[in-house]
This record gives sequence, C-alpha cells and structure tokens, in this order.
Amino acid sequence: MYGLWTFSKGDGYMKTHQNIRLNWMKIKKLLLIPLIVLGVSACNGGGGSSGGTATSAAAAVSTSPSVDFSGQAQLSTPTVAAATGNSCLTVTSASTTQNTASWVSGSFVITNSCSTTASVNGLQISMAAANSSLTAKSFSFNSQTGFVYPAPVYWAATTMTVANSTTVNGKTSLLLTVNTADNGVINSKSTATISYGYNPSGQSLGTITFNIGNSPSPTPTPTPTPTPESGGTCPGIAAWNSTTVYPTAGYVVVYSGIEYRNNWWTQGDNPATKSGPSGSGQPWTSIGSCVSPAPTTQGSIALSVDATSLKSVCTGSTSCNIPLVLNGQNGAFQSTVTTITNSNAGTIVKVNVTGLNTGNYTLTVPNGSLPSQVTFSAAPISVVAGTTPVSATATFSVTPISTGNVNYTLVQPSGITLGSNSITVNLVNSSNATVGSNATTFGQAASFNNITAGSYNLTSYGLADAKTGVYYSPLKQAATITAGAATNLGNVNFTKVSSGIVPVILSVTGLQGNDAATVTVTDSYNYKFNVFSVANGQTSLNMLNNDNVVFNISVPTKYKTVSPVSATISSGKVVSVGVSQAPAPVGQIVGYYETWLARATWEASTYSLANIPAYVNTITIAFAKPDAVYTSGSFSGTGLDFTPSFSLVESSIAIAHSKGQKVLLSVGGATYQNFTNLHEVDLANIVKDLHLDGIDIDFEPSAGNCSNLNTTSISCPTDVQLESYISRLRTALDKVRPGLTLSAAVWSIGAYGTPTYPTTQNGIVKYGPVGANSGIWVNPLKNVGSKLDELFLMSYDAGVYTPTGTTCSSYACYDPSAALSAYKAIYSGPIYQGIEVPPEAWGGNVLTPTNAVNLATTAASLGAAGTMIWALEVQGNGYTSNSFLQPICLLYNPSATSLCSQLVPLN
Repeated sequence: MYGLWTFSKGDGYMKTHQNIRLNWMKIKKLLLIPLIVLGVSACNGGGGSSGGTATSAAAAVSTSPSVDFSGQAQLSTPTVAAATGNSCLTVTSASTTQNTASWVSGSFVITNSCSTTASVNGLQISMAAANSSLTAKSFSFNSQTGFVYPAPVYWAATTMTVANSTTVNGKTSLLLTVNTADNGVINSKSTATISYGYNPSGQSLGTITFNIGNSPSPTPTPTPTPTPESGGTCPGIAAWNSTTVYPTAGYVVVYSGIEYRNNWWTQGDNPATKSGPSGSGQPWTSIGSCVSPAPTTQGSIALSVDATSLKSVCTGSTSCNIPLVLNGQNGAFQSTVTTITNSNAGTIVKVNVTGLNTGNYTLTVPNGSLPSQVTFSAAPISVVAGTTPVSATATFSVTPISTGNVNYTLVQPSGITLGSNSITVNLVNSSNATVGSNATTFGQAASFNNITAGSYNLTSYGLADAKTGVYYSPLKQAATITAGAATNLGNVNFTKVSSGIVPVILSVTGLQGNDAATVTVTDSYNYKFNVFSVANGQTSLNMLNNDNVVFNISVPTKYKTVSPVSATISSGKVVSVGVSQAPAPVGQIVGYYETWLARATWEASTYSLANIPAYVNTITIAFAKPDAVYTSGSFSGTGLDFTPSFSLVESSIAIAHSKGQKVLLSVGGATYQNFTNLHEVDLANIVKDLHLDGIDIDFEPSAGNCSNLNTTSISCPTDVQLESYISRLRTALDKVRPGLTLSAAVWSIGAYGTPTYPTTQNGIVKYGPVGANSGIWVNPLKNVGSKLDELFLMSYDAGVYTPTGTTCSSYACYDPSAALSAYKAIYSGPIYQGIEVPPEAWGGNVLTPTNAVNLATTAASLGAAGTMIWALEVQGNGYTSNSFLQPICLLYNPSATSLCSQLVPLN
C-alpha cells in the first residue's frame, strides 16, 4: 500500500571559465603532442562605443615573438585513427592499486576533446598489462561517473561486456565494451571515470594501459641490421638507440648529424663520447657529417591580427587577456600563438608561426575571453610545406553599445496593509509594449538591465483597501535610458488618491453562525485590492466612484460556490450576495487494517477488527502474500500477521458483517510482491474459509519503466503479467461464490502517460511528477478493467500535496485530484480517493484533517465513490486515523453526529 517514490533529476552544471592548461594529446599509438598554451582570463568590465573594422594606414604595429613548433612531435598527416564508438574520445589517465595478491582496483578517465557530445553506448576500450596476460573472467566493472542522459531520463544503468582480445607483446589483452541505454553521452570537453576491479590470481600484472579502440598496437623489439657505409650521407641511416643491441661490428648509425660505425658488440655506449679512430679502444668510429639535408615537410604562417578596434575597450580598469589559439590536425593540435592584452590592444599584432606540418588550421579565442560588444573572425589557414610563409589575418570588431540600465527603489506606501512586501513592476516603451517585468521588493534596489536606449515608463497596478478606502494610483514613472550608462531614478513613490472615494455596502446573506466569506476584488482601473473577510449581514466599504468592479466570493466547502458579482460603483451603492448551503457529498469510506498492529484478545467482541465503527464501510485486511501457501484454519504461510486464532478472526469478521461492513483480503503491498508465483486458489480458499467479501490487489513493482509514454502506443513491461493476475483472481473468486469483490489499490501516477494526461508536454512536467511507475495501470484497465469492481487510488507518496488550482515551485508537486481524473478517463467503475495519515509521508505528502476534507470534497465533485484511508491504526505527529475519519464521516453524513463520534481502536 505504501511505497517510496524516488525522484530523478538531472544534474545541473555550472560552467566556469578556467585557464587553458598544457595538454598532451594522445594520437594513434598513444603519440603525445606537447602543447604550448598560455593562461586565459576573461576581460573584466566593458565599455567603449567605437565600431567598424577598417585599419588606418598609420595604425601602430606590434610584433609578437615567433612561435616555432618544428621541434615538437606532430602528426605526419592530418588524420586521427578511428576509435570504435567515437573518435572524439581518448583515455587520458589511469590509476591502479594492487591491494592484495588476489585483487587489483583502479580507474581510468575517458575525455571527450570535441565540441559536441560523444555517444558511449558500444564504445570499446582495450586493456593490456605489461607482465601478464589478462582473462575476461577476472575483470569486474564497478561503476561510472560522468555519463549523462537527455531529459527526462537523467540516469540509466551502465554495464560492460568483457572478452579476451589480441596478443600485445606476447600477452593477451581484454576488449571492454560499454553498454548503456537511453542515449548516454559524455558532454563536450568533459570527462567520465570508470572504476574496475581485477583478480590477478597472485601474479604481478605490471603497468596496465588502456586505449580507445579494438586493441593497442604491439611494440616490436627493434632488430638492427648491418648497413653499408653511405659515404657521409644520412638518408636511410638509423638513429642510434641507447636500448638497442649492436651485436657484431659493422652497424652504421647517425647521432647529432654524425655517422658512426661500431667496432664490436655494444649497447648503451653514446657515440658522441665513446668514439675514436680504429685501434683507439672505443666501440664507435666516426664516419663523417651528413651532407644531404632532409626534405622540407613543414610550413609556416605569417599572421597579422588587427586589434586596432580594441583600443577603446582594453583600457583603464578593463583588463584584457585574449589568447589566439591555433587548432589543426583534426583536433590533435592546439596551441596559443599570441595573446592580446592592454599593452598591444589598438595595434596590428604580427607573429610568425613556424615548424607546422602540412594541413588545415583555424584561429579561435576561448569562450568567455572576449569582452561584451567584441567579436572575433579569422579565415581558415592552409599550411603547405616550404620556406615561404602563408599569409593569414584575423580581426577583432567592436559593436557600438546601444543599451543601458535603469535603477530604482520602490517606496512602500503608508496607511495601507499589503498582503506582500513586493509587487510586479513593468517597463513599457513609448508604444506601451512591455519590455521587462520585475518582482520588486519595497525598499530594496532594483533595476532593468540591457535595455535599448529610449524613453520608457515604470508601471504597476494601483494599491487599494476597500474597507478603509485608502487608495494609491497605478504607478507611472518616466525613465530615459542612455546607451552605455545607468539611469538612477532613486526612490519611486506611489501617489495617494485624495478624492472620488464613495461609501458602498456589501450585503451578504445565508452564512451561518461564525462562518465568513473571503472577498477578492478586481476592477477596471487597474488596482490590486487587499483580500478581506465578511460575515453575514452588511459590511461598509469605500471605493472609487464609477469604477467597474467584480466581487469574487469564496465560502466554506459546506456552501455552494458563489458566482462573481459585478457592479459599477456609486455613492451608497448596495451590492448583495446570497449564500446557500451545498448538499453533503455522497461517499463511503474504505480503511486498511494493519494486522501486525492489532493486539490479541480472547473474545471476538473485544478484538479491534470487530470494533471498527460502521462508518468505515469497507475494511481491507493487509497483507497476504501473492504466493501464499494456505493450510485450512491456519495463518501460517499466508503472510497475514494476525495474533488471535483463525476462528476468533473469523468471528470478528462476522461481527463486522452484522454492522453492514464489507471485509476484503488485500494481497501484495510494498513487502509482498512475488506475483510471478501467484497462488490464486490458496488466496480464494482464505476468502472462502474466513467468509470474506473478496480480494484487493496491491501490485507495487519496483520499476515499471513504460515506453512510448504520452502516446496511444504506451507499453509497459508489467502489462501482460498484471492483466493475467487480474484475470486469474477474478476466475478464482467466481468459483468460490459469484458476486465477490475484486478491487485494486492503484499507483499514484499509474494513469499518467496518455495523450489526455501526459507525463510531460514540450519538455515540461504536465501532471507530474514523473516516476518509474508512470502509466503502469493504463493498459491493464483498458484491457481487463471490467473484471475489477472498484479502485482504491493511492494518491500519496508521490510528492508534496498540491491542491487543484494552486501552484508549487518544486517539480515534486502532486495533485491527487488530477490523478483521480486521469484514472476516471480510463476506468468507469467506482474509484476511492486515497489519503495517508501522518507520520507516514513518503515523498513529502503531509496532510492535515482540513486538507483531507477538502480533498474528499473535490473528489466527490469529480465523481469519486468516496475516500480510502491508509491506515486505520496509524497515529503520530499529533494525529491519529480518527483525526481524519471523523470529519470525513461528517462530510458524508452531516446529521450522523453520534455515529461519526465513534473511534477506531488504535491497537
């Protein structure tokens, strides 16, 4: 009957502008490229109004130091090896700890270096160890952080399949495949971390490496071969390697542009320091210098950056620091080549960039580094090998400032009591169109910012108290906004109305005793009135002459709704309002009886089950197991927690029957959910032997996870099973005795997800909240709902109670009346609106007795059959079930004061 509804929400991210750090890009066989990247900080402040991009012939020129990349490892061709799953992803760091001889734990980070999101479903990652082959069965995926999902999912399960893969340096590697549903991704320029475990079976694994793709590339052991002397030229000659063994005389190597030949076996002997003529005893002999230069494979850029327009921006207190970042080689290369600061702003900045591999490049500036009104543009750059630099230009432009701000402080009027310390202030233009609205608190500074320069008015409704006759005219304060400046209006005051106020009488009839009506007035003069109360009889008011007003009258629920009354005010005007009593709502009460809370007695007449007042029309005994194993005359194996004997409970039920009460057996609940092994015959035999009136199905799956929500094709994994349970129990009861009741306790949000009652609409929660069990009762009720005699709506445990017509700022709000309407749209039988007695308030559903009466009243107007209460013996938080049952009893039976004063025994 009760269950915790879990909210899911997505994480929000706050983007912060950070310094660009030195990066190492992983390319193909984990090729590392060092990047020279300077610090970045956004420009602070702003200002200036110059525009255009033309450069004066006399513009100052400043030269930045040349940037040379020829000494850095770069891609020989501008391509990136494809990675299975997404080429934007790389493994950027990993950590491993061998905790014991039988367990290794660790994690690795996957980085998305692209400017778009990267899908992770199906992503493959190879794992290899330096000292040992790896086996799939020893790997354990633990968890992941950093995968995100589109609304309204926000979270989905992630699994990983593991298989033995290729041999790397003689050792078997693993292939890890990520599996995640609902379009899981890693956000742009973001990371995800995967944690894992591995059983090394006592072996030392050595260094563990990870790589995106099918498998890492094996590293071959270099095997030198003798090379004939080249006569002093270097092309085709291998470079000397400190780890290579040169086993016999005659190997030729090059080191620092000099060729050397070994004289005998050697390893690790540097030719520069271990060489001499033949017979010197040194392992190497110099052959001579290389004379053939290597072919030119790199190019350069002559870059000219027009920053003249920034002269009016990067000045004074505004500190600029705008890096120009060169990007290329399919995203593998990224480096800052110059930075615009206050010292070179207003000049044409020249910089030579050399040592770049052939390919296409672009110049960009980091997000957040540009001041407001400043834009940057640069054409693509194509670098070709050769000695002549490629000319390239980039330009900063400044858009003239066309907006300004207006500041003001609203002064609270005196002599009038306001219902709130803030009001809505609008900014309207010369065409009387609203360009901005502020919820303005009296006495606190407020502003409208980034408004196009021009003439405006601050406006707001007037303030009125109809009882005292204190009026303040609607606000209209002129404001001229200047581009690039702030207009300070200072204190803004309302003007008090000093004439034209006349006496009026509001005459109310039909209210009883101390009952009062609440009056809200609206008018044609644009005033906001204080809300006030009136009693039966005449109330003196003071209002503006000739104003057209509407009196909106709200009365207690025992009265009929009063239609709004319109009137044109004149001196001595009498406005009459008649109030009449509403007929009592018709309804019955269903109460759940918790068997584990009832004390044992020796006689049926004193047992609590037999002493529940007759105004509880249906008693539902909680709970029997769906897979109950029943032995005649015993509760053992049924899940029922009765302490008295079987025969005493049977006699108590007979006493309830004598008072006209119906008694049902509730099956399931949050604890007992093994409906897969439903024993409908055993359950029917319990009904038969206790002479019960039927069975109540309380089906509460842990997660329905319906698909195609909000369409006519909604489908839930539980549809077929639930329809089967209903049909089987219906058949079993009919065999016991025709006419037995089959009811169902239905989930709070189980009827949402149809086109009429969608969970979301245009990405916004419509009837909310949205949960795993949204929509689980839609298809079963449509298909086999005729086999159910009534529904008990568990309209709680789904969020903060929100009555129809009110608003709630939280996504976790829940309107029980809207849920009732959703069920009535798909089921035509009796439905009972559920309430929950505190302190049981999962999901924030805390009711008061007044809330419960109002809810029952609204439910009656919507055609509900009555009220269901969970649960009869609950007490706590200053309330008991009787706190709710007695006023609801009087709601349904206004003249049955004696009956409704009876108490449910709490234990």
